[in-house]
Amino acid sequence: MGAVLVVDGRGQLNWTPRARPTDESADVGSIVLDPSNCVTSNELTLKHIKTDIHPSVKISYDYDSIETQTFLQPVTYRDIESESHNKIVPGKKVKEFAFKGLHSGVHTGTQLLKLAATYGDDYFYEKQSFTIESYVNDIQLGTLVAVDFPDVVDDATGAANSGPLKRTMLVVESRENRETRTTTYTLSGSLYIQSTRQSSQKLHNLEIAEYKRGKINIATLSGISVSDGIATGSITLVMGRDYYYVNDASPGEGLELSENLSVLVVGTGPYIGFHVFGPFVIKCPIDLTGKSKQLPGAGGTQNTPASRGGEGYALTSRSSSSYDTRQVYSTYLSSNETIYSKAGLQISGGSRGNVTSGLYPRAPDPLLDVNDGILGGLPPDLSGTSGSGGPVSKFTDPDRRPQTPSGSTSRNPSVQYINGSTGGRGGGGIIIVSWGGSIEGNGVVVLNGASPSTVNSITVGNKTLSGSRGGPGMPGSFLWVVDGNHAFPTLTETNVQAFPGDATIAGEKIQQFGSVISDAGSYRPALDATPRTNLFQSVTRIAFTPDAEIVQDRQLNVLGVFLKNQRDGRVRIHVGSADPSNADYGDMRITQTALDSNAADVDFRILTSSGWRDFVRGVDDFEYVYDALIAGKRKYNSLEIVASNTRPVGEPDGTIWYNPSNGTEWILYENQDDILIRENQVPQGEDLINDLSFARSLAGEKLWLFTRNENLAPNNTKSATATSGGSSGGGGSTSTQGITLTDQGRTVAGTAYQDDGGGIIVQGRQGTVTLDDTTQLTFTVGASGAFSVTFPSTNDNNLGKQASIYTQNAAAGTQAQLNFTYEL
Repeated sequence: MGAVLVVDGRGQLNWTPRARPTDESADVGSIVLDPSNCVTSNELTLKHIKTDIHPSVKISYDYDSIETQTFLQPVTYRDIESESHNKIVPGKKVKEFAFKGLHSGVHTGTQLLKLAATYGDDYFYEKQSFTIESYVNDIQLGTLVAVDFPDVVDDATGAANSGPLKRTMLVVESRENRETRTTTYTLSGSLYIQSTRQSSQKLHNLEIAEYKRGKINIATLSGISVSDGIATGSITLVMGRDYYYVNDASPGEGLELSENLSVLVVGTGPYIGFHVFGPFVIKCPIDLTGKSKQLPGAGGTQNTPASRGGEGYALTSRSSSSYDTRQVYSTYLSSNETIYSKAGLQISGGSRGNVTSGLYPRAPDPLLDVNDGILGGLPPDLSGTSGSGGPVSKFTDPDRRPQTPSGSTSRNPSVQYINGSTGGRGGGGIIIVSWGGSIEGNGVVVLNGASPSTVNSITVGNKTLSGSRGGPGMPGSFLWVVDGNHAFPTLTETNVQAFPGDATIAGEKIQQFGSVISDAGSYRPALDATPRTNLFQSVTRIAFTPDAEIVQDRQLNVLGVFLKNQRDGRVRIHVGSADPSNADYGDMRITQTALDSNAADVDFRILTSSGWRDFVRGVDDFEYVYDALIAGKRKYNSLEIVASNTRPVGEPDGTIWYNPSNGTEWILYENQDDILIRENQVPQGEDLINDLSFARSLAGEKLWLFTRNENLAPNNTKSATATSGGSSGGGGSTSTQGITLTDQGRTVAGTAYQDDGGGIIVQGRQGTVTLDDTTQLTFTVGASGAFSVTFPSTNDNNLGKQASIYTQNAAAGTQAQLNFTYEL
C-alpha cells in the first residue's frame, strides 16, 4: 500500500515498500539510534503532525469518459473512532483517491473497500516527526529504526503518558552532511490505534459447514463435558490444529470454557484455532508460552558464529551484545629491572548483538474475504519470533613478564572464549472465529515467548565476566475474527499476556569500549537483549468477517448490494422525532417535517451496530437506497423495501419490491396491478412527449424535455401460484396465460406465456429456476413456449420448499413468473 520514493544507484526513481512504524518498545529494530551514535548538541524535539488527519477515505472508479465524464462507482471507508478522537465533524474531512483506469470486475468493490481501510491507517490519526543527525550513514529510506533518547520527551499519547523517547520510527528523508561525515534523518512515527473495522449487518456470514470444515469437534475430546454450552473437565489440545464447537440442536448457542475446565496445550505449531458457532467465552487460562514452530538460534562459540532464530509473524528479538577484553598491566622499575603487575581489564571490542526480525514489525490487520462460504485471508502462521543466539565473547591475557624482581621472563599468553547462550523460543499464536465473546474471570490467553538459556561466564581474578545472552522468544500473535454483527471482545493487558522471554543478565554493565575495569565484581555486556514488557497491543488484532464477495459488472445495482447485506432482506423507514427501539440494522428514521418538505437532500438517521446516528451524505454508502425509500414514502406511502426473487404476498400496499434476479423495482398492491418504477436504477415509463413535433428544437432549444407519462408505465398483472406437486398448478386462468408446469421435481418443465396473456414466451428467450437456498439454473425457451431444467440430487435439501420461475419477452412488462413447491 504505502511506499517511499527512492533514487537508486542508477539515478532512477523507485517505490520502496513502506512498513508501519510501531509505538511499542524501541528494542524491535536492528538499527538503534541513540546518544552514542548521534549528535545531541542540536535541539531534539518530537513534533506532532496533525494537518493530514482524515477520518474517511473515498476511492472513486468506473470513470465514464464518453457520456457523463464522471466516476460511476465510489467506495468510502469511514472510521468513527477517528472522528471522535480528533473531534472532527462527521463527513468534513475525506481523503479522496480517483482511479480512472479501474473498472468494475469480480470483487472490485469489496477489495477497494479493504484498500480504503488500509489507506486509512495513514490518515486516521496524527503522525510524529523526529529529526536527528547521526554518525550512522547509509540507512535506506523506508527502513524501520529504533530510537532511544532518554532526554527527549515522547508525549504522543498525551501528557499523562509521556516519557522518554523510546520507540520504532520510519526513515522518510535523509540528507548527507559531507563536511561532518554525518547524515541527518527525518523519522516518522504513528499512534497506530487499531481502527474499529466495520462489522457486517448479518447475524453471521459463515455457515455451520465452514465452522466444521477440516476441524476437530472439541466436544468429543477425552476429559471434556459440555452442558448447555458450558465446558468443564480437563482436556489436552495440540498446537497446529483447529477445533470447533457447534450445537446442532441449538445453533448459535456458543461455548464457554468455564473456570472448572483445565486446558493443556502441547507441542509446537503455527497456531491453535477455536471456531465457535455462537459467542465464545474464555474463563480459564490458555497457556501458549514457547509454543512457536520457529526454532531458536544457537549461541556463538570460538569456531561457530551464533545462528539466527526462526522468523515469526511479528516483532523483532535482539540478543545482548558481546565484548572483547584483555588483561592490562602496569609497569615500574625495581633496580634496573621492569616489573609488571595486573592493573585491570580493558574493553577493546565486541558485537552489538544478533537480531531476528519477524515478518511484520507488529501484527497487521488481516484482509479477510468470504468466497463460496469459505473464510479466506487468515494468516497461515502466527508463531512468535524466536531469539537469535548470543555472539561469543573473548578474553585475552598477554601474560606480561616478569612480575617480580628476577622473575621468569618466559611468557605464556592465553585466550578464553565465553560462549553466547541459546535464544528463546517464540510464543504460540491463536485464531478465534466466533460470534464475538469475551475473556472473563480467571480467563487469560498467554502468548509469552520463552527465555533464552542461562548466560555463560568466566572468572578473571576477582572479576566475573558474563557473556552474551541469546535473544528472548517473542510473543505469538492473537487474531479474533468476529463473525457477523456482534460486539467485538475487549482484549487488555490483564486478559492477554504477551511478554518476551526474560533475557536479563546480572552484574554491572560495561558502558563503553576502551574502558578499564579495575574493581572487583560481576560485569555484563553494554547492550541488553530485548526487554520484558507486555506487548499485547502489538500482537492482538480483532477483525470482522466481511460480507460475501459480490460479482460486479457495469450494471451493478446498489439496491441489490445493500439488501444482500441485510439480515431479513428488507429496509424500513420510520417517521418521527425520536429514534425507535423496534428497528433493525440499516433502517432509517426521518422527521415528518423533513418528509413533508419535498426537498431532495433532507437529513435523516440510520441504525448501525453502534446505534442510531446521522447519515452523512457524500460519505456514507447507499445514499441511493435511502433516497429511493424517501421518494416511495412521499408518493406511494411506502413503509419498506423488500428483496425477493419472487413476488412477495401479504405486504402492505405501497411496499417497494426489489427483484434481484432482474434488477426491477415495483410498487406492490393487493387489489390492483403492481407498478414498475425502475429497472437497474433507471426510471421506467419515460417518453418524449413535450416536443413530439420537434418545434422547440427547431426554434433553437438544444435540450429535449422528458416527463413521466403514467399511462406508459408497465404494470405487473396478478397471476395464480402453484402450491402442490405433480402436473397441477399453473400461472394463469387459461393455458395461454402464465406458466403451466408438467413437472416440478428434479426436472422442472412446462410452458410459458406472458402473465398478462399478451402472447407466448418466444423461442430462444432465457429464463431461470431458483430454489429456496438460492441455487439457480438457467434455461432457454423452446418451441411453443416449452422449457425444461434438471437439478442434481444434491439439491434435494430444497424439496418441500418454495421455488420460483422467471422468464420474459424482450419488452418490459412481458414477464412470466411463478412460485411453486419444489417436490418429487
